[in-house]
Amino acid sequence: MNCTGFSNDWQFAYAQNEEWSNQDNNFKYEPVNLPHDFRISLERSESSFSGASEGFYPGGIGYYKKTFHADKKLLSQRVLLYFDGVYRMCEVRLNRNLIAAHKGGYTSFFVDLTGKLAEGENTIQVKVNASLLPASRWYSGAGIYRKVYLYTGSIPCIEPWGTSIVTVPETLSDQNAEVRIKSKIYNPEGLPCKVKYEIFDPDGNHAAAQVLTNIISETDCIINIPYPKLWDADSPFLYTLHTTVEANENATVITNEYTSAETIEESSASFCIKFGIRTIEVNAEKGLKINGRKVLLKGGCVHHDNGLLGSAAYKSSELRKVKKLKENGYNAVRCAHNPPSTAFLDACDELGMYVIDEAFDCWREGKKLNDEHIFFETHWKEELQAMLLRDRNHPSVIMWSTGNEIVERSGISDGAAWSKRLADAVREIDSSRPVTNALCGFYEEQNIAEMEANTKSTAGVGKDYWAAKSEKFCEPLDVVGYNYLLDRYEKDHELYPERVIAGTESFPLKAFDNWEAVKKYPYVIGDFVWTAWDYLGESGIGHTSFEGEAWGLKPFPWHIANCGDLDLCGRKRPQSHYRDFLWTNRSKPYIAVQHPEYYGKEEHISAWGWPDLTESWSFPGYEGKKVKVVVYAKGDTAELLLNGKVLYRKPCGAKTKYIQEFEVDYMPGELTVIAYEQSKEIGRASLSTTDKPEKILLYPETDLNKEDNIVFVDIHVADRNSQPVPYADNEIKIIVEGGRLLAMGSGKPDSSQNYTKSRGSVWRGRTMAVIQKDCTGNAVTIKAVGEGLREGVLIIK
Repeated sequence: MNCTGFSNDWQFAYAQNEEWSNQDNNFKYEPVNLPHDFRISLERSESSFSGASEGFYPGGIGYYKKTFHADKKLLSQRVLLYFDGVYRMCEVRLNRNLIAAHKGGYTSFFVDLTGKLAEGENTIQVKVNASLLPASRWYSGAGIYRKVYLYTGSIPCIEPWGTSIVTVPETLSDQNAEVRIKSKIYNPEGLPCKVKYEIFDPDGNHAAAQVLTNIISETDCIINIPYPKLWDADSPFLYTLHTTVEANENATVITNEYTSAETIEESSASFCIKFGIRTIEVNAEKGLKINGRKVLLKGGCVHHDNGLLGSAAYKSSELRKVKKLKENGYNAVRCAHNPPSTAFLDACDELGMYVIDEAFDCWREGKKLNDEHIFFETHWKEELQAMLLRDRNHPSVIMWSTGNEIVERSGISDGAAWSKRLADAVREIDSSRPVTNALCGFYEEQNIAEMEANTKSTAGVGKDYWAAKSEKFCEPLDVVGYNYLLDRYEKDHELYPERVIAGTESFPLKAFDNWEAVKKYPYVIGDFVWTAWDYLGESGIGHTSFEGEAWGLKPFPWHIANCGDLDLCGRKRPQSHYRDFLWTNRSKPYIAVQHPEYYGKEEHISAWGWPDLTESWSFPGYEGKKVKVVVYAKGDTAELLLNGKVLYRKPCGAKTKYIQEFEVDYMPGELTVIAYEQSKEIGRASLSTTDKPEKILLYPETDLNKEDNIVFVDIHVADRNSQPVPYADNEIKIIVEGGRLLAMGSGKPDSSQNYTKSRGSVWRGRTMAVIQKDCTGNAVTIKAVGEGLREGVLIIK
């Protein structure tokens, strides 16, 4: 089958809840291209039913339509419309006739247009219902927020998601690899078919082939690949499987095939499949092994949104996300708490990133009034299968997760039975990967002490309430995910010596202890911080406070979680620098400062938070005031200097958990830290006082992505020496010629800015713009202007 993009030239209309209609109802439409998150452009409101969990964004109903031409040839073919993700409860109509509905907001689905098209003009209409609030514990977005494709081909042909490719582990060697390939054939006439498999390496070289004859509906074969190159996070080597189906009917050969490896990549997303040769082993004695080599998962949880872009899943934004995570030490991500976009998994395959692919945040027991528990009972298998069938050939996916902090984990509401039911359903489709589920403490249940007392008589020797009540739930799992349960690792290993544990969520401030546990205990295969990348929703869950306890979510206008290693724009926050010392060979120390306004005040830090530090030595008006300086460093000694004068020498390194603090009287100039190992300098870092804001500087952070013509632009307010001014908060405006502004924002967690608007304030001297070039072939010019500042100009050809 051929696959062509179907994401451009749509029309969109937004309706409030009371305005909805099954048809377009004469709504005012505007042109859009997909992906499109209509929710990110709406004005946040304190009165929104979404509340702090969803960032105070309102909901609503979105109407999409697209008209296209169908000729006689298309009418004779198999025709499928593929949606990678629509949030949510959508209805699809063809020429005003309802032909499909899909409830889930994160799973992909096909709409079969075979035999339904009219010759000439046809119109697809999609109604998206995101009006039921509250519906999520985080920002979900709304609309057709992932790409859409049209699959066409002669009959018979390979079924969508109908092929599985699995490495046969016991045969793997340097000289040979065997892969087992199964395919389902769409063949309504039951014609005998010839199926040809060809495997190509990344350079387009022929690696292996096999031909099967007299196939009616299914194939099952083993193909040998000589001298295989394996896929792992360090060496993400990808092969391509090309499948040809031929049927001989009345001496006429009907063929679905492609002529070259280049054509394969461009013309098919489903039947020319990229895959990797790799094996997975996991047990409590040896831990996790990929291709026979032990791997410790340096992990982070990641929500599906793309920051300033909302939930819109552009290929360039997903690729950028994975690239930045990898650059900052990660080798694994946990998709929280739903299947990600295909573009995200493609990036993980290509760049080398292990993935825990997660299906649900709730089962029958909900966490929000209108979350996905409302249709779990009737649609759980459809939702689970959609994830498994779509994602099973991605080598980056090394584990399936059936859920996160499921309310039923204590056994209530038949939780143990459902845990087994879902794990069994996973293995029916794919038994080559471990099954996990992430458990936390029983925070829903009150009077734990009383329950503990009632449990001791029946729980068994050494089993506390948590162990006893979660035991049956955990039995079907190959790996048990522990969320914030570091203190249980040792005692649960004594109770369940065969249990494999993954720290599926952990607090940032306990990063050192969690990673020490991963290194120490072979049955703990990795640690996943909450979170690797900041996200929309769960407003202020990672905040700090100098005026009382820091707990719970923050009120409007907060709308960002404020708890990622990387901020909403993808920039390193202090905790990311700290993690470098745990995971990498970084020798250059890191230095940051608490604003002198807060000196002497107790900082209350949320469990998901980190101290509020800034990379600044510019505090006008605070000369002579005391400030707290924080240093992260390896080695054994950290030396702090101000304007060349040594102020302190203090121990550092693992014995201080790589953290050291100093008190300094603020004086403009240069603050420097030098790290020593046995009296030998191993690295230094400095902060310098800047002059006042004078100009705007623009830097393209990424190359222009050829597929979606997107570039991320980092914007600084700088002094006359072009040094960023960290206290600048100027308002600036973005002007684009030869393209359009997709988003602009600073990552400030309580900003009131609408990210789709061209005007906003910098935060701590910086903001970011996301620009999409038009299709004219001309250069795109980006200007940033602000009162009292020299404008910045960037031209991208």
